[in-house]
Amino acid sequence: MQVRPDSTDERDDGAAASARAHAFALAQAADIRGARVAIETFLRLVPSDGAAHRLHGATLMHTGDLPGAIEAFQRAVRFGCEDAFTRIQLGLALKFRGRCADALREFERAAARDGADPLARWLATVGTLPMIFDSPAAIDRALAAFRSRLAELDAWFAANGCPRADGVVAEPNPFHIAYIETDLRADLARYGDMCCRLMAGWSAARPRPRPQAPAIVRDRRTRVGIVTRYFYRHSVWSAIVKGMLTTLDRRRFRLDLFHVGDQRDAETDFARAHSDSYVPSLVRTDASADAISAAAPDILIYPEIGMDPLSTRLAALRLAPLQVASWGHPVTTGLPTVDIFLSAERLEPADGASHYTERLVALPGLGARVERERADATPADPSNYGIDAARPFFLCPGVPWKYLPHFDDALVAISARAPLVQFVFFEPVLQLAAATQLHRRFAARCLAAGIDPAGRIVFAPWLSRSEFLGLASQAAACLDSFGFSGFNTVLQCLQAGAPMVTLEGKFMRGRLASGVLRHVGLADHVATDTPGYVERAVACVTRRFPAGELVAKVARAYDDREPMRALARLLSR
Repeated sequence: MQVRPDSTDERDDGAAASARAHAFALAQAADIRGARVAIETFLRLVPSDGAAHRLHGATLMHTGDLPGAIEAFQRAVRFGCEDAFTRIQLGLALKFRGRCADALREFERAAARDGADPLARWLATVGTLPMIFDSPAAIDRALAAFRSRLAELDAWFAANGCPRADGVVAEPNPFHIAYIETDLRADLARYGDMCCRLMAGWSAARPRPRPQAPAIVRDRRTRVGIVTRYFYRHSVWSAIVKGMLTTLDRRRFRLDLFHVGDQRDAETDFARAHSDSYVPSLVRTDASADAISAAAPDILIYPEIGMDPLSTRLAALRLAPLQVASWGHPVTTGLPTVDIFLSAERLEPADGASHYTERLVALPGLGARVERERADATPADPSNYGIDAARPFFLCPGVPWKYLPHFDDALVAISARAPLVQFVFFEPVLQLAAATQLHRRFAARCLAAGIDPAGRIVFAPWLSRSEFLGLASQAAACLDSFGFSGFNTVLQCLQAGAPMVTLEGKFMRGRLASGVLRHVGLADHVATDTPGYVERAVACVTRRFPAGELVAKVARAYDDREPMRALARLLSR
């Protein structure tokens, strides 16, 4: 947590001064909860210290209280902390809450306040991409704004450099651009070129540590490093990484894991046990780059470049002779330092190779060895989530930002043909504003079509896997989003005995569900246009697909070793 203890109040003396100093010392020592208690004690004595409110906001954000953090940062501004740093912190809290327009205004104010602050400029560029789009025109405007500001940012960095690139590059990535269904190759190539140039400059300027260990003793095995923050129960781990660890022949490959994050669970221990080495809790760019370089990998695999800032920064460096990305974030990285993009034959359109800056390698089938997870479902009473149990309902299981405006047209068309149906979305805990914006947009679209949205749109709380399976088992169907579909989601829905209806997209990221459905013999659930999607969804209201049949078919998606055999051949070249 970044801490700036500058004071804006002259009156904090005696006990107050001691409490203030203690709070900042705790924050510097990374005792976040202790710092929060101490700074709240101080603010009761001196409620007009802007820097103290800023620290309070930082502690609240780190403990998950985003509404409280936003209020604290706003008080910091009101009491004199109008610097770029405070505006950035307020903007980040607003962004995490899903208030993207408000966040962008704060980033722009930060950039205006300090035109030399590279992070403010970066955030004001990436912040042009909101989580939720209100209309197709809003998508066009956001994409145009991003492209314009990216060009300006690129030119500014070319003129000014970025000595602190390790704290600026990919902080954050333009993550939400991937949810726009258009060819992003040129946009991400420009972004990737800029990232690589900045990281190369940072790397050339930084001092190198002296080797502390003996030189690597090589055996005949190919040294493969896997760099990710998701060595824990997560969709990237379940769909991609775990199958690599359990299948690649350790007589041929040495597997070194670099955990660029600190979240862990039982799957973390599993990863450690199935590797030759495991480096935990890498959260700094310099320490991560040094740890990877010391291992002297022949090949580095980055399963999800574009989701995590640190993974992007490391991939932008050339830390191995061969660098490979995979589809944990299913869009090209744009990084010229990444040589291969691993995808799957079932997921790619015929012109898929043209969508990547990397060389596309489509592995057989679904491109991964996916392990079947236990289908322990918690019995669900739909009424507990605000669903009318006497009426049919569809689950829309993606996060709110997966649903683009033209998805609303399909739901309105379904509503017109099935008047009693309900659409159940889910609210991520930290992005309630995004869910509210989606609700408002769909309700307006219903009203415009002469359909009463009352009781038709339900937002349930984010559920555990077992709770989701229990609710999905009672749904008429699960409705896949357009343009960016779900891979793990379709597996879970079928495992619960619920059909999934999907619209096959133009790009790989919109074909994850259709790839699974075609692979397991459920191609009838795949639409190629919106009327076909509506037709299939409406059919699910009157026709109940046998749950046992769906569960039996989805078994074909699991434990396929052929993709890993093909990966082994690729890595051996």
